[in-house]
Amino acid sequence: MQSIAELKHFITEDLYIVPESPTSDSPEAGKSVLSGNKNGKVLIVTELPLSEQNSLLLNKIMAAVKVNVSELAFLDISSTKLLDHQEISANRILVFGNTNDVDFIPDTKYEAVKHNGKLILCSENFNLLESDVNHKKKLWAALQNAFLA
Repeated sequence: MQSIAELKHFITEDLYIVPESPTSDSPEAGKSVLSGNKNGKVLIVTELPLSEQNSLLLNKIMAAVKVNVSELAFLDISSTKLLDHQEISANRILVFGNTNDVDFIPDTKYEAVKHNGKLILCSENFNLLESDVNHKKKLWAALQNAFLA
């Protein structure tokens, strides 16, 4: 097995380990369900932990809209019901996957909406984005309007 120091010759991009969010059964369930930078500018709502492939795709997406990955907060998509809306300091929320049961997250994909001063953009999950170029194009157009306009 190679040491981490040897991997720097093969991986030139910054990689971040995304900690798992507590579940409702865990002792930490009463604590914050956010992980990463809890004061981050952007909240990523998706299935955690991210696979290496999905993490790389997220890194590319954030680089394209000039957001440093260290500025991200994370929420497991299964924990959205545990989220106290006031707990979110991020002014932008990106949702990757389906959150049908959350009232403040819209059902529409690739169309940014404002809710309580926060911009929310929903997309398909990372696996579908990875395999379908049409979804990638729709996401890129929406991201440009939400982040670069």
